[in-house]
Amino acid sequence: MTDNERRTSSTKCAWRNLKVQDRRSVRKWETFEGFLEDMGQHPDGLVLVARNPRKPWSKANCYWGPRYKASVYHAKARIVTWNGISTSIGDWGRRLKIRPNTIASRLYRGWSFERALTGQQFVKKLQ
Repeated sequence: MTDNERRTSSTKCAWRNLKVQDRRSVRKWETFEGFLEDMGQHPDGLVLVARNPRKPWSKANCYWGPRYKASVYHAKARIVTWNGISTSIGDWGRRLKIRPNTIASRLYRGWSFERALTGQQFVKKLQ
């Protein structure tokens, strides 16, 4: 199998995986040729990632990116906005080197987003 055949096969696999997901895609992507025209060949080491998992699969909403982005930005991910950046708890954990379960449990306990992400405790003022 040539490199081009392998990439085409890999791209077709990525396209088929879209079909089994419970999410819409643009009409053009109903055919493999339409998907291939928009996204190009599947690059080695990358996967199809949606910028916004709540929007349909489309050229404007997708790109070939690292695997951790696909696992972080999925439809059930909880998105947290802090310092002007909106991303999932999993991605915040990766960025800040904190276990995502730690962040989630802090938020569950009612901590603010900033406190959950930084771990800072509130300091009582002395009177």
